[in-house]
Amino acid sequence: MKVMVTGATGFIGSHVVELLLHHQFAVRVFCRSVPLARRMFGERVEIVSGDMQDENGAAQAVRDCDAVIHLAGYAKNWAKDPALFDRVNVAGTRYLLEAALEAGLKKVVITSTNLTIPASGGGPPADENRPPLERFNNDYQASKCRMERMIASCVAQGCPAVMVNPTRVFGPGILSEANSVTQMIRQYLAGTWRLILGDGNARGNYGFVADVARGHLLALTEGKVGERYLLGGSNLSFNQFFAILAEVSGRQRRMFHVPDRVALGIAGAAKFFALRFGLHPLITPEWVETFLQDWEINNDKAVRDLGYSITPFPLALKKTINWLNQSEAKEGSYENDYPYPESRTVL
Repeated sequence: MKVMVTGATGFIGSHVVELLLHHQFAVRVFCRSVPLARRMFGERVEIVSGDMQDENGAAQAVRDCDAVIHLAGYAKNWAKDPALFDRVNVAGTRYLLEAALEAGLKKVVITSTNLTIPASGGGPPADENRPPLERFNNDYQASKCRMERMIASCVAQGCPAVMVNPTRVFGPGILSEANSVTQMIRQYLAGTWRLILGDGNARGNYGFVADVARGHLLALTEGKVGERYLLGGSNLSFNQFFAILAEVSGRQRRMFHVPDRVALGIAGAAKFFALRFGLHPLITPEWVETFLQDWEINNDKAVRDLGYSITPFPLALKKTINWLNQSEAKEGSYENDYPYPESRTVL
């Protein structure tokens, strides 16, 4: 089977490509930077240069392929032009689905986010059956919700699409904005991260990248068209996250709680400077509000229907710390990301 992958040079996408190659799939990478993809994967993959905002590029990229795993998207916390989120995440995905339908592909796996599913809000962990969101916290979340509605429409027209919804993914790999949890772990180990948002009781779900990458392949081989599957790991509060991190790493740090209003004020100032001077903000008020909510999720559907499995959080954290210590990883680098056996677990 020949699989075309978008977002292959990103954090999760690079793991997905390595897994596909390990399982003897032929892989075509659709990306903007051919030199970067070639440096990452060598001659093991076919590379097609293009942009998700180019309708003609999508048609060329899927030609002669059997399936697509679509991980590309605009996933940053801010854009000077908010319409960029829709141009990439909604229109770009639509171009790809239309091309896949025209080419008669067998399966299209599309990466969304758990943020399209309403927050748990202190109640039971959210699952795929939650009603659609009516209020959006940020432009990224809003664009992904519009993307999912568009995908449902394409499925009704015969497109063989399956969605996966990762949570807060961490682990060995490219230290980009998409891998911000691992960057926070690295800074904690160095003693330069000492902050906990609010009272630290807001809860989120943390998925190990090796598990999430494998979940993408399982969605390709086992996923049911029209369905979506949450791919996560452990539900933890910020306080629990840092307590386990301290225990596993053996490094106790004095942590400081940042009151909600202070965090919102700092984020507001960062957004002001971003709008005024074009400086990309570390965080925005909309994302502070997002992280102050509870985002617990239930992985049961993926476990039951796909065969998804979850690495215990302390073990995943230990593997991540070992990798950070061994690789001397730098932000945005790809050096020493592989070999990483857990990313090649047999399906």
